[in-house]
Amino acid sequence: MKKDKQKIHFIKPGKYISSSSASRWRGILLGLAAVAAFVIGGAAAGLFHGGQKDLPMTQISQPTETHPAPEPVQPEPLPWYLTLVNPDHPIPEDFQAPELTELINDQSFDTRAYPHLQEMMDAARAEGYRPLICSSFRTWEDQTFLFDRKVKSCIELGMAPSQAQTEAAIWVAKPGTSEHQLGLAVDIVSMQYQVLDDAQADTPLQQWLMAHCWEYGFILRYPRDKTEITKIGFEPWHYRYVGKEAAKAITEAGICLEEYLEEYYPENQQHANISSAARESNSHGRLSMFLSVRSDPAKAAAETVLQLWRKSDTFSTPNTSQAPAGVSAAGSTACFPWC
Repeated sequence: MKKDKQKIHFIKPGKYISSSSASRWRGILLGLAAVAAFVIGGAAAGLFHGGQKDLPMTQISQPTETHPAPEPVQPEPLPWYLTLVNPDHPIPEDFQAPELTELINDQSFDTRAYPHLQEMMDAARAEGYRPLICSSFRTWEDQTFLFDRKVKSCIELGMAPSQAQTEAAIWVAKPGTSEHQLGLAVDIVSMQYQVLDDAQADTPLQQWLMAHCWEYGFILRYPRDKTEITKIGFEPWHYRYVGKEAAKAITEAGICLEEYLEEYYPENQQHANISSAARESNSHGRLSMFLSVRSDPAKAAAETVLQLWRKSDTFSTPNTSQAPAGVSAAGSTACFPWC
């Protein structure tokens, strides 16, 4: 039997190692070569990145992309039938009146909303009521005349001019702050009672209108409990077209137009914080004198005189025996305007 010969590897003259030892050294050398390659590769990468090889990857500067700043989002304009006009939001003097539908007795109303007004008036008549429109669209000149007349009447009662302006503004809006100038507001009274005072609210017609006007897109614009917000005294005859959806929401919630706009159109900055600001401060002072007469006996007597004056000056009773038939320019049964 032959013995296998073990191969001998010479390292130096006179030195040798066996095959198994050679394999171990070969593995060690290969490992050292891999480490050296890793180190050399890392160094090369560091040189490529400008010497930042020791920084964490998150700190190595990366090329940045520039994007243009986004355009500011503009709120959608309010629908034409929700335009807000009040002492805080006047209309400009160059306001262009919309197309109007002419009614008898020099009355007119926004053509876009006229069919809804016609429908409401016809429904009231069908219930046996006799509605009568005493005021509708007004020009800037019309509103100026009415306001100046009211101021003059206050002065004739002994008020100072500044006091007269304040008192008059409670009942007649200053030019540019009246919804009548939009062509979307009407003053409606009962033929049986044609005086513009609080008693108008107790007439059967007004009771019906307050309960059903929303069905036709109208609201009672100046409720009794919202004077601090609207800055207008209670007017149980003043109805405003706002569209059926808004009218339903306003009526069901028991709010006014200012509150509705703040709730449903908060992105429209023109109407932001309207009601809260109105509650915090009555900056126009429109209600200060009106409310103060309740606590001063002398002013209370003056208020009695003013109530009589308002009844006679605000509305003149027409001669109903000569009343023409309520026919619009289109020939259909129309609102019955007077005054």
